[in-house]
Amino acid sequence: MIECVLRTLNRSRKMLLASVGLMGVITPACLAQPPSPPTTKMEFDVASVRENKSGLPPSGVMPKSNFPLGPGAMYSPNGGLFSTSNQPLLVYIMFAYKMTDHEVQALSKQLPNWAATESFDIEAKTDNRAATKDDMRLMMQSLLAERFKLGVHTVTEEIPVYGLVLAKPGKTGPKLQPHPESDTSCSNAPPPASSPDSAPVAPPRRTVAGGFPVICGGAAYVPPSVPGRFAVGYRNVPLKLIAVQMTLMGGLGRPVIDQTGLTGNFDFLIEFSPERSLGVDPPANLDTTGPTFQQALSEQDGLKLISQKSMVDKIIIDHVEYPSAN
Repeated sequence: MIECVLRTLNRSRKMLLASVGLMGVITPACLAQPPSPPTTKMEFDVASVRENKSGLPPSGVMPKSNFPLGPGAMYSPNGGLFSTSNQPLLVYIMFAYKMTDHEVQALSKQLPNWAATESFDIEAKTDNRAATKDDMRLMMQSLLAERFKLGVHTVTEEIPVYGLVLAKPGKTGPKLQPHPESDTSCSNAPPPASSPDSAPVAPPRRTVAGGFPVICGGAAYVPPSVPGRFAVGYRNVPLKLIAVQMTLMGGLGRPVIDQTGLTGNFDFLIEFSPERSLGVDPPANLDTTGPTFQQALSEQDGLKLISQKSMVDKIIIDHVEYPSAN
């Protein structure tokens, strides 16, 4: 979403945020705000969990799912169906608890190896045809508890973070703009994709006026002005979502917390030359003449990062089991 565009920067930095939801879309603890539990437990009416025996590696970077699994709002109304294939348990937990990339990295250290290397197919259905994405998250929490015997609790700890603030009080940069309330063109649904059994789908228009992505509710690649740079855009999202996805986008190594005081939803663009990471082979056409992530953040968006410490929530795994056959 993100809804998670930022893996290119980690695998050069890992295909810039394709993580669970990006089709072009980046897709999400006090940082990402997991969905609030309802007064009654939410569950799927029917569900099937099967080990994926295709022999293919887990598809967590570009997941095979009927909607993006990242922390953003990207969601295609689907009549209450949740359908995924070849996903590791780690991805399902990330979706269920609306976790950011930084939180997922911490979580992965607590799980057994099979939770990241073994894949599962999940088909689940709720009779609530109007179920929202957060409803689906809560149902997935129940499913994981039942089928994987997953038990978790949350602790609060003080860790190094970056605070995201305005570089100049009361002023944003040219690439950070309030999203117009009158705009009715937004869609949170990913564009259609072709399949082997259908005619090819024409590539959708990628940007609107100002260079912002067509899609709303998450992040998306946009064409850079200089080949070899990374250009990422968001449209109609809160600053909080952009902040939590900056960790991987900028290769920052610590969470980012929105402290701008800006309310409402925004359109955001950033274009930069990723810094070469030790042990990572950069793209052959990598442009090194552009600004770094933090330079671009200041010059283009009027924002800056302040190093500090903060109390953040952390999910602790109490128990997990390999699922038995249905």
